[in-house]
Amino acid sequence: MYQKIIISISILYWLSLNLNGQEYSLTKHGNFQQKTDYEISVVLDTSNQLLKGTGTIYYYNNSPDSLNEVYLHTFWNAFGDKTSTFAEQRLMHFDSDFHFAKEDEMGGYEKLQFRINNQPVEYKKAIIDEKEHSDILHINLNVPLATYNKLTIEFEFELKIPYAFSRGGFKNDIYRFTQWYPKLAVYDKNGWHPMPYLDVGEYYYDFGDYKIDIDVPEDFVIAYTGEVKSETINGERKTLSIEANKVTDFAWFASKEFLHQSRYIKRGGKEVALNVYALDTLNDWSSALDYLERSFTFYSDEVGEYPYPHVSIVDAGSKGGSGMEYPMITILSNDGNEQHFDHLIAHEIGHNWFYAILSTNEREFPWLDEGFNSFYDHKYNDRYYDKAVYDEEKPGFTQHDHELSGLQMVVAGLQATNWDLPISTPSMDSDLLNYGCGNYEEAAWSLKYLEDYLGEEFFRKCIQSYYKEWRFRHPGPKDVQEVFERVSERDLDWFFNSIIVENVKYDHKIKEVNLHDEGATIFFERDSIGNMPMRVDAFNQDDSLISSSWRIAGPPISELRIDNEHLKKIERVSINGATPFLDINRHNNHWFNNPNRRQNKRLNFFYKINDSRYRTTHWLPLITANAYDGLMLGGAVYNDILPGKNFKYFIQPSFGINSSDISGIFGLQKDFLLSKGGRKWSIGLHGRKFSYSDALPGDSHLDYFKVVPTIRYHFDKSLLDNRSIEYKAHYLSRQQYQVIDGDLGINSNSSIIHQLNLRINKIKRLSINKLLFQLEYENYKSIFSDEHHYLKASLEYEKQIIIARESRFSIRFFGCYFPSNSRRGAPNYNDEFTRGSFALTAQGFADQTYEQLYFARTNRSGFWSRQISMMEGGFKTAQNLAFSIGGSNDWAVAMNFKSDIPGIFNRLNIKPFLDVAWVSTRSVTADPLEIEFYWSGGVAYEFFDVVGIYLPLFESSNIEEGYTDQSFLSKISFRFNINKLNPWNAFDNPVPLMSQ
Repeated sequence: MYQKIIISISILYWLSLNLNGQEYSLTKHGNFQQKTDYEISVVLDTSNQLLKGTGTIYYYNNSPDSLNEVYLHTFWNAFGDKTSTFAEQRLMHFDSDFHFAKEDEMGGYEKLQFRINNQPVEYKKAIIDEKEHSDILHINLNVPLATYNKLTIEFEFELKIPYAFSRGGFKNDIYRFTQWYPKLAVYDKNGWHPMPYLDVGEYYYDFGDYKIDIDVPEDFVIAYTGEVKSETINGERKTLSIEANKVTDFAWFASKEFLHQSRYIKRGGKEVALNVYALDTLNDWSSALDYLERSFTFYSDEVGEYPYPHVSIVDAGSKGGSGMEYPMITILSNDGNEQHFDHLIAHEIGHNWFYAILSTNEREFPWLDEGFNSFYDHKYNDRYYDKAVYDEEKPGFTQHDHELSGLQMVVAGLQATNWDLPISTPSMDSDLLNYGCGNYEEAAWSLKYLEDYLGEEFFRKCIQSYYKEWRFRHPGPKDVQEVFERVSERDLDWFFNSIIVENVKYDHKIKEVNLHDEGATIFFERDSIGNMPMRVDAFNQDDSLISSSWRIAGPPISELRIDNEHLKKIERVSINGATPFLDINRHNNHWFNNPNRRQNKRLNFFYKINDSRYRTTHWLPLITANAYDGLMLGGAVYNDILPGKNFKYFIQPSFGINSSDISGIFGLQKDFLLSKGGRKWSIGLHGRKFSYSDALPGDSHLDYFKVVPTIRYHFDKSLLDNRSIEYKAHYLSRQQYQVIDGDLGINSNSSIIHQLNLRINKIKRLSINKLLFQLEYENYKSIFSDEHHYLKASLEYEKQIIIARESRFSIRFFGCYFPSNSRRGAPNYNDEFTRGSFALTAQGFADQTYEQLYFARTNRSGFWSRQISMMEGGFKTAQNLAFSIGGSNDWAVAMNFKSDIPGIFNRLNIKPFLDVAWVSTRSVTADPLEIEFYWSGGVAYEFFDVVGIYLPLFESSNIEEGYTDQSFLSKISFRFNINKLNPWNAFDNPVPLMSQ
């Protein structure tokens, strides 16, 4: 009998373990799911900024595998390690605060011990992808964990609380305990998923039950995941015993300053508590509880019933307008705009449904949470507001009835330049811009298109079925697709594969529309991307929708007949007119009935952001000037900049008052986006015409005219590693004074300067790196009509190193050599006799390609002659000389240094600089070529990389000679880098703008 009892108890115990994990093992497609429970007791020591605790992990192996090892996340160790993946990512995102944190601002586990089966176990830092991670621990199990067995891990720790650089820590009088305890990594059909802590890129956890005891000072208010089961007061301290079931994580927040408001709402036969924890006063948060209730009801109705006992929001104590979610609770900030605040609350609590309850692998598939959740926060916004969120500043720069929201225009801009990565890109492989645009806005926009295609009710059925079937089960993209296709009874591979994974770009076109008494026949051309549907919409004169028809499949060129008596009133037919989507060229998606509106042209003053229904041209009156043309009256005409087009133009004609001549600039560029092998090809034609000299008295002015055809290949689609190769032919025609038959006259001299440029821009942990390798060749005639040539090879490398918070040290290297130069030994540089010479200081007369804009290009004296560019030798010593010092037709090497000075000087943009160069040169014809050493140093004022003012304070003697009889202030040189303001260049290399 005794043996039977023992056997029965053993069987019941085994069954209890089996049933405990059974719910987690019976998932779709035979996938298993582990279960991880936690019991933890902690004491918050506010005097020493420590959290001390003990705990136990109960891990249920529901997999068919016997496990020989486990991985544990100790995420807060990332806040004590400046080589952690978190630290590296912060630097790659141009945030150096953590890298330069003080010792007392950092944190992590100061004590951490583990026991298995009551025996101490050793652990080591995990090595993943050849990197040792301080925030991931690896433990080899002495006894393998068999299927349906339980592993018990006891631990004891002391956690130093850091400043809240990221999600967890102490900031604004709030203790933020997020990702704070040793947490077991997920093991699924793909194996273990140990992942380092990231600032951008979220998580993947097992579901489990939590029992947490928290000991804090008695006057603290705590916000938390779960339910308080008991509260014990012990003198000046209190202990809360909290339980949370079927959650993936446990977060809590503590502050003496919290004010707590709550109310209850009935859903599904039970009450759910709504909580708001705000700081100091609820003035800025007075509407928070109402927004919380409204958004909670919205998500419950749209997605499914909420299974947890409460949903809470916590004031982050800042005005940033951002937030972070955890099961049942989120922390967020209010930027003072009520619509933004409402939207942020909706977005953050919506994560409870997608992050907390469905709980996808966000590190691998961030769009499954952020994309779906953004889709619903947009839907929520559209229900309660007339305008898109963040669009209150948009109308001044857009058409009043713009077809896209501001966020959609950013996504369209990324697409137009081919910078966009697939929505399915894992967070570790995404740059900051694509992570925000792709996983949030583009995914939400794509889901909106899917909803319009399926219909709102069918889409709601799909999402509710998905939620009901997969809650608490960690679905993946294939699981979502299976549910949507089964419920809708449609093939949706065009969405889940072509749009989400392959990032296919398409161009639908309306070819012709024939109206007749029975309706309309629409001839269109569609890209055959799987079975991607498109919608054909007809609008009347009031631009109201009067008919819609979806086209699902068919040949590339086909017709669509719409029989509708209302079409007699048709004014416009558009592809996806009522549901604008990411067609690469939406301008050919429209047809207008009225011949006067066929092109629907608009002329906008200054700028209006592109709307595909209008052929917009922008204009702006301009008054410019230079020393020779004088004031130039004119204007600029240009097409769209944002979201951008594959064909761009800019024309700026002017009339010079002094020269009585036409001058100006123009530019044309056509881009060809690539699906494989690179980002794009660009073909351009740029040109300009200005007066450049008035060397002789009288009214005569010399002008130049240049045209530059360009072809450029962009290798990469990575913002952090941007390479291109370019060929440019500078056709340059210059008027010159010349003695002809004994009389002084003006003659034209023309030549072509060929350039081959390889550019590499790369972001590393602590530096921004730019490299330009250039080959330049010119065959030219001098003032005496004798022919010369040169071949110049140069290398320019610039490195900006982060040396302190918001401070950088910059080093620039420039080296050039002339493999061939018919004027190698000439003592004159960059004048009517010799072209292409190295210039120690890049002044106007040294710009042989006439690529830069100078106010007084050929002046060698006076204030305006001291305008410089950061080219060639990069010196700031603009001297009033007949011939330039430090020039070379042989070879030269130069280095330029400048540095921010942390503190007041950095805030004033004042920095020291030092320039050095070794140059093969000679001053007179009879001298041999010799190596001369030059140096100069001083202070600079720089505003971004656009304006610079430079005062050399000391220099080498061979430079000092050029300042003879000049005043101290005459040493000042200045720079105005107008090319930096070119939006075409900014879109092709946006990282310098992002990093400022």
